[in-house]
Amino acid sequence: MSKQTIALVLAAVGALFSIATDAFAPTTALSSEKRVASVTALDAEQGELTRRGAFEAVSASFLTAVVAGGLPSPACADVTNKVASTAAIRAVKRALKDLESEKTEFACVGNQYTDAKEALRTPGLNEVRKNCLILIRGGNDGAEAENLKIAYEKFVKDLEALDSQASLGMRGKKKDIQLAGYYDSALASLKAFLEVGERSATIPLQESSE
Repeated sequence: MSKQTIALVLAAVGALFSIATDAFAPTTALSSEKRVASVTALDAEQGELTRRGAFEAVSASFLTAVVAGGLPSPACADVTNKVASTAAIRAVKRALKDLESEKTEFACVGNQYTDAKEALRTPGLNEVRKNCLILIRGGNDGAEAENLKIAYEKFVKDLEALDSQASLGMRGKKKDIQLAGYYDSALASLKAFLEVGERSATIPLQESSE
């Protein structure tokens, strides 16, 4: 074979190789890109499914917990109110003891205005309203609910009147203010409230329907 013929053959082979490379390279690249895109889309879809599954699992667990008793039952709330009411009863009794003490009575009956105001600010009397309200909340659904509110409003009105009159007397705004009547009213209304509160606190717990 002549050198010229060999050169022509090599040139033809080179041309054929070049054509084959150009023909297959785009297809191979395209196929590779499609595979990458396909894998990426599949991964994203699987990730979405994983997140969705986790959310659904958590939601199902939460609902299961709620159905199984995650929320407090009326019976539990009733027990809580009764326990708080029992403590509040003791606190109101301490307030009553402070109000009917000899020191407070002497200051009010003797029109010792400054001493009377100080006597109305003992620890027990300072928190008497808070404890009365605890009793009202505890008996909110009971038979004594309305009586508790009425008795509380009467007591607060009488206690504020006593304190107000003591203030006026202390500042000299009015002459010869007699505190005895205001004191008797406040004492009587606190006793009345305590009586209703004790009845409310001793009402039997509601039975569970379960």
